[in-house]
Amino acid sequence: MRRYWFNPALNQSLRLSLGLLLALGLAWPLGLVGPVALSMLALPAVLVAALDQPSPRWWGRIALALLGVALASGLTALITEHCPALLPLWFALLGLAMGSAAAWGELSGRLGMAVLVMAVVGLATSDLAPAWQLALGYSGCVLWLMLFSALWYRLWRHYPLRQSLSAAYRRLAQLLLARPEQLRGEGLPLHFDAELGQQLGLCRNQLAAFGRQGDIAPLKNAFIAALDLQERLQATPQPEQARALFTSDDIYPLYRDWTRAVAARLMRISRDLAQQRPITQSDRHQALAEPLVTALEQAAETGGPRGMVAHYMAGNVRRIARLAERVSPLYQRDFIGGESPGLWAQWRKMMTWSSPVLRGAARVAVLLGVGSLISQYMGLEKGYWILTTIAMVTQSSYVATRNRVGQRAAGTFAGLALGAALVWLGVTGQGALGLAVALVPVTLAMVPLHHGLTTTFASMLLVLMFEYLGFGGDSILLPRMLDTLIGCVLVFAAFRWLWPQWQGGRQQALRRQALAHLQRYLQLLLMTFEGKPVAPVQLARARRLAYEQGVSLSASFNQMKQEPGYRNAEASLALLGEYKGAMSHLNALAPLARRGLTLPDPMGERLQQVFGEAYRVLTDAMAGDRSPWPVGLAQEQAWLYGELEGQEPNRAGFVLYQMALLLERYQRLSTLVTPPSR
Repeated sequence: MRRYWFNPALNQSLRLSLGLLLALGLAWPLGLVGPVALSMLALPAVLVAALDQPSPRWWGRIALALLGVALASGLTALITEHCPALLPLWFALLGLAMGSAAAWGELSGRLGMAVLVMAVVGLATSDLAPAWQLALGYSGCVLWLMLFSALWYRLWRHYPLRQSLSAAYRRLAQLLLARPEQLRGEGLPLHFDAELGQQLGLCRNQLAAFGRQGDIAPLKNAFIAALDLQERLQATPQPEQARALFTSDDIYPLYRDWTRAVAARLMRISRDLAQQRPITQSDRHQALAEPLVTALEQAAETGGPRGMVAHYMAGNVRRIARLAERVSPLYQRDFIGGESPGLWAQWRKMMTWSSPVLRGAARVAVLLGVGSLISQYMGLEKGYWILTTIAMVTQSSYVATRNRVGQRAAGTFAGLALGAALVWLGVTGQGALGLAVALVPVTLAMVPLHHGLTTTFASMLLVLMFEYLGFGGDSILLPRMLDTLIGCVLVFAAFRWLWPQWQGGRQQALRRQALAHLQRYLQLLLMTFEGKPVAPVQLARARRLAYEQGVSLSASFNQMKQEPGYRNAEASLALLGEYKGAMSHLNALAPLARRGLTLPDPMGERLQQVFGEAYRVLTDAMAGDRSPWPVGLAQEQAWLYGELEGQEPNRAGFVLYQMALLLERYQRLSTLVTPPSR
């Protein structure tokens, strides 16, 4: 029973359904059931904006949402009543303004789309109540749902954060469990795991919302431990050597058994987090860790690159085992929050035609204006549904929008057909009302799972409700099917041919940002090896930013593969592999930097100069310079390998070994980041 109660989809459905039912129950003795039921049309805006999910400056976002909901719905209702000819212009201007909110990030962009949804709701309900009453009712519904959600999360001990942490640990377990077979097969994936990155980002946002509450410390420790686990799983000093080491006949069985045991422990942590159970320590997997560590230490005695990798991986196994046992960070540091650049500066930076934000805002403005004109020109009685489709289907990319268009169209037609079949079978009157009410929690449970299923159940619910009210049939079914088809065609055509922003066009900017963060991470590590003071939180932040850029590159690549006309998959995948490999080398060095390892004086400074020059070569290559790898850097590579020959297999030698491999990756990156010839 606990498992079903804490299921994310079911719990969300239960929370929102109870909130709505409680509002209706309070309105019943006051005779306000009708206005309160009407105000519940604000629920889709809450879901579009993700307002009920805690985030940084949560109550500030809620205050902005209340203002936007009231103004958008009220002003649209006034214009509809007094000057409907201005509606196309109004929706175009509103689309441009709200679409540009994406300049401040994903959450702001979703809030802007929610305001557009409420403007369409104001258009649809303008003849049901005065404009001021609509604005007050919709904003009141949003406030009520937010207060109810905040109380719900307080009673259930930070429920959203626990669910996000649970998903992160479950994904970590899956990644670790898949490692042995990947090593024996095609090798580790070249791309970053977008699902894990998304869950860790959600955890960070929710911690920022809950961070001041006194009982949050265990969850904060679990989050930072998940970051440490992600870092340790990505730390591979030399992929080829590690693969040969772990797939050898004497080590592979031990490694496979240990990964299974640790993955089972991580899955247990995931269940405890999701089901509100205390996180307890467990050392059951340690019995399988010790034989593996012993075998790796024996391999380390052989010396050379294989010995260095084996020595490092033995320590890595110990760290992962400790994290799984205690669910606490490897080292203490403050919580790493997100940076907050100036709002005006960030908005101005994005308001250029080369930015996907401005193009997207202009596209939404054109779509809403054209949709409103079509509705007026064709005299569609329910033409507002064209605008609803546009607002609900529009996503941040061509691929996501194309998928949503198909789901919306298929879900609408399936829902209308099922609803019409139920009416034809005799489900009318009170029976239609009862079934519609029963469909509310089912529809809400589908929201986080699949948009097509959500649309199917919502369309069935709408047919049954209108049948109960006495004006169903063709007056609802045919216009809604036509409106949905028009809206989906408009959105697909706009994203395909109206100022398309393909992911391939964003690659150079993403690569430039990723390599800049990678270089910053490397610089901080080299500063510590020179003996300069670097706070652990600075290293952690630099690693996190470089990792997030890798996730962005992976997401962009996955979308590019599905876009029309894309032909450069091999080069992009190779670049991802080199970037991820460079991150693995740096992550392998991070523990040594935190322990205060220093290199001899001239060596650390020389490495700074070498990699500074290598980064300059990379930036020149991204600008189109096709010059070969400089002779000076080739000589520095020879110097590094010469130093390695005379080094003992100790920590300083390991650092030089990783630097030599990293410089090789920089050389390969310089050939991959060059823009293709025309």
